[in-house]
Amino acid sequence: VVTVTAASGLKKVYGLTVVVAKSSNTKLSVLTVNGFDASSGSVVLPARSSSAVVKAVAVDPEAVVVVSGTGLVEGANTVTVKVTAPDGSVGVSDVSVYVTPLSTDTRLSVFTVNGSVVKDGDVVSVANKTASVAVVAVAADADAVVSVAGASGLKTGENQLVVTVTAASGLKKVYGLT
Repeated sequence: VVTVTAASGLKKVYGLTVVVAKSSNTKLSVLTVNGFDASSGSVVLPARSSSAVVKAVAVDPEAVVVVSGTGLVEGANTVTVKVTAPDGSVGVSDVSVYVTPLSTDTRLSVFTVNGSVVKDGDVVSVANKTASVAVVAVAADADAVVSVAGASGLKTGENQLVVTVTAASGLKKVYGLT
C-alpha cells in the first residue's frame, strides 16, 4: 500500500499486489536406495533384500516427494519417485532396482573320505570292522548348507554315504558314495 499526499493535503491510497511465482522445480538433490546412490537411475542390491529404503530429497524444500514400489522381489524391480513442485508441475523418476538372486551353487570345493579326495559315485573300500569314516565336505558357496549321512554305523558289505548340498536358493544336490 502506497499513500500519496498532495500539497493541498489530499491523500490518495494506491494498492499494489506483488505475486511471487511458485517454483516449478521437480529435481532431486539426493536419491539413494538402501544407502546406495541411485542418481544414475539404477542400483543393484544384495540377495535377500525385500524392501527399498529410499531417501529422496527435492531441491525445492516446498516440493512434495512420494515414493512407490518399495516392496522388492528377487530380480528386476522398479521404484518410482514422484516430485510435485509448488506450482503443480510433476516430475517422475523411475529407479531400476535389481535384487541379486540367491545362489544355486551346489558344488563341493572339498570332498574327502578318510583324507582321500573322492567324487560323486566313487566306491571307497575300508578295512574289515570299520564302523565309521571321516568325511570332509565343504560347499563351494559359503551360503550353502552341507549334510552328511551314512558316515557312521557301517556294517560289513556295501554302505551308502550321502552328502547333500542345499544352495541358498533351496536347490539341492545329492552326492553318493558306496
